[in-house]
Amino acid sequence: VGTRARASDEETVALGADSVASGFHSSALGQQSLASGRGATAVGWRAVASGDLSTATGNDAIASGANSTANGRSSRATGDNSTAVGQDAQATGVNSTAVGQGSRATGEDATALGQGAVASGFHSSALGAQSVASGRGATATGWQAQATGELSTATGNAAVASGTNSTATGRAAQATNVNTTATGQGAVASGEDATATGQGAVSSGFHSTATGALASASGRGATATGWQSIASGELSTATGNAAVASGANSTATGRAASATGANSTATGQGAAASSINSTALGQGAVASDEDALAVGQGAQATGFHSTASGTQAVASGRGGTASGWQAQATGSLSTAMGNSAIASGANSTAVGRAASASGSDSVALGAGASATASGSVALGNGSTNDRANTVSVGSASNQRQITNVANGTARTDAANFGQLTDGLDDLRGYVDTRFDETDQRIDKFGAMNAAMSTMLASASGVQSDNRIAAGVGFSGGESAFAVGYQRKLSERATFTLGGSFTNDESSAGLGFGYGW
Repeated sequence: VGTRARASDEETVALGADSVASGFHSSALGQQSLASGRGATAVGWRAVASGDLSTATGNDAIASGANSTANGRSSRATGDNSTAVGQDAQATGVNSTAVGQGSRATGEDATALGQGAVASGFHSSALGAQSVASGRGATATGWQAQATGELSTATGNAAVASGTNSTATGRAAQATNVNTTATGQGAVASGEDATATGQGAVSSGFHSTATGALASASGRGATATGWQSIASGELSTATGNAAVASGANSTATGRAASATGANSTATGQGAAASSINSTALGQGAVASDEDALAVGQGAQATGFHSTASGTQAVASGRGGTASGWQAQATGSLSTAMGNSAIASGANSTAVGRAASASGSDSVALGAGASATASGSVALGNGSTNDRANTVSVGSASNQRQITNVANGTARTDAANFGQLTDGLDDLRGYVDTRFDETDQRIDKFGAMNAAMSTMLASASGVQSDNRIAAGVGFSGGESAFAVGYQRKLSERATFTLGGSFTNDESSAGLGFGYGW
C-alpha cells in the first residue's frame, strides 16, 4: 500500500511510499522502509530489518542481525540475537543488548543500559549513563562508571575498575591494578592485590590494605586502619585514627601513634617509636633510640638500648634502665628503680622511692638513700654517702647497726662484734701469758744474778792462786746455781771464768783483772 510500495514474497506486507517487504512473511511499514529478512518487521521511515526474524522500529532504525531488535531513531542491532533500544542505540555484538540514547553494546553477550553507556568487552555490562565496560566479563554500574579490566567491577558514579579482577565501589572509587578492591567515595587501590575501604582511602603498595576515611597504605604488605592512618613502611601496620607506621615491619596502634623506625612498635594514644627495634607502649610513651623500650604513660626511653618502665619514667643514658613513677636513669648504664628514683652517675644504681645515685659506679638502696661520691654505697632508708669507695648504712643524724654478720674468713672480710670480742679475749690472754713468761724470766735472771754474785764473793775471799767457788740465788720463786774458777796470774793480774744456770736458762762470763 503506497506509492511504489512492494511486497514481493509470500505473506508479505509493504505499507508506505517506497516501502519494500521482500522476505518471506516480512512486513515493511513506513516510507522507504525495508523488510528483507525472513519473518522480518521494519516500522518507520527508512527502517531496515534485514536479518531473519529481525525487528526494526523507528526512523532510520536498522536490525541486520538474525533475531535482532532495533527500537529507536537511528538505532542499530547488527549482531545476531542483539537488541538496541533508544535513539542511536547500537547492539553490534552477538547476543548483545544496548538500551538508552547513544548506548553501545559491541561485545559478545554484552549489555549497555543508559544514555551513552558502552559495553565492549565479552560478556560485559555497562549500567548507567556514560558508563563503560570494556574488559572481558566486566561490569560498570553508575554514571560514568568504568570497568576496563578483565572480570572487573565498577559500581558508583565515576567509579573506575581498570585492573584484572578489580572491584571499585563508590563515587569516583578507583581499583587500578590486578586483584584490587576500592570501596568508598574516592577510594583508590592501585597496588597489586591492594584493598582500600573508606572515603578517600588509598592503598598503593603491593598486597596493602587501607581501611578508614583518608587511610593510606603505601608500603608493600602494609595495613592502615583508621581515619587518616598511614602505613608506608614495608609490612607495616597502622591502627587508629592518624596512626603512622613508616618503618619497615613497624606497628603503630592507637590514636596518633607513630612507629617510624624499622621493626619499631608504638602502642597507645600519641605513642612514638622512632628508631630501629624501638618499642613505645602507653599514652604518650616515647622510644627514640635504637633498641629502646618505653612502657607507661609518658615514659621516655631516649638512650641506646635503654628501658623506661612506669608513668613518666625517663631512661636517657646509654643502656639505662628506669622503672617506677618518674624514675630517671640518665647516666650511662645506670639503673633507677622506684618512684622518683634517680640514677645520674655512670654505672650507678638507685633502688627505692626517691633514692639517688649521682656518683659514678655508686649505689643507693632504700627510700631516700643518696650516694653522691664515686664508688660510694648508701644502704637503707635515708642513708647518705659522700665519700668515695665507702659504704654507709645511715646518716650523720640516723646511724645504724649491722646485724647477723657471719664470721669473716679472709683477710679482707669484715669482722662481726663476736669475732672482735673473741679476738680481744685472745689478745688479752696472749698478753697475760707473755707478761707471766716475762715475769718468770725476770725472776730467773734475778736468781742467776744472785747466784753469780754469791759465787764471786765467795771466790774473792780465797788467797790461793787457783780458786773455785759456787753460789745459789733466789728471786720471785725461781732459783739458780752458779759456779766459777779464778786464777791468780801474778801479784797484779787475775783471770776469772764463771756461769749461772736455772732449769731452762743459763748465762756465762769471762773476766781479767790487773792492778798497779
